[in-house]
Amino acid sequence: MNNYFDAEEVTSNTCKLLLVVGFLQGEALDWHRAMIGGIGGINRWVDYEQAIQVNFQPTNAEDCYRDNFANLKQTGSVKDFNREFRRVVLKCKNVSEEEMFDKYKRSLRKDIQKELVLK
Repeated sequence: MNNYFDAEEVTSNTCKLLLVVGFLQGEALDWHRAMIGGIGGINRWVDYEQAIQVNFQPTNAEDCYRDNFANLKQTGSVKDFNREFRRVVLKCKNVSEEEMFDKYKRSLRKDIQKELVLK
């Protein structure tokens, strides 16, 4: 959302809180209505971000992200694997460049790994 707000130059807390509702559904939408409707009393975007993470992010989120990172394997195209690899790595904290590169190479299909060695 912050990237969207930056791109659209949305700076008002009120506007941010009104715009975010269009991206929510189900339990998250119900939670949003309660928070904005007075129960939670949230009126600043930074407080809203923190509250939504506390309410919806698993308590062991970093462990889950690391597990996803550890279990990455290419099953489809390199393009699809690159997209998934970036998505997973961006959620992990403190992953060194060396660790990323090593994991990337080891997660590729064996035939792709062989091509990398030959080049």
